[in-house]
Amino acid sequence: MTSLFIATLAIQPRNLIVDQVKVTQVYAGRRGTRVVEEFTARDQNGTVTVKVYPFHSNVARTPAIVKKGDRISITLSDKATSAKITVDQIRF
Repeated sequence: MTSLFIATLAIQPRNLIVDQVKVTQVYAGRRGTRVVEEFTARDQNGTVTVKVYPFHSNVARTPAIVKKGDRISITLSDKATSAKITVDQIRF
């Protein structure tokens, strides 16, 4: 139980500022376009490289694509330097 509590403390939302964005979009028929997104962001703990699992643009609740200068929040440890997440984990 104690180790679970300590692990929960180590992983908190990080407020990041996006520095660079690479987006690849490919036509996918009825699903719209298949979006592959990768970006680097920074905060007081350092720089993080984030890869977002691919998603389709013509689906209900299509998410916004991250742009340079956006302020976002992602739940990561303070020491993380890279992450692979779903688009639902990004909070604007």
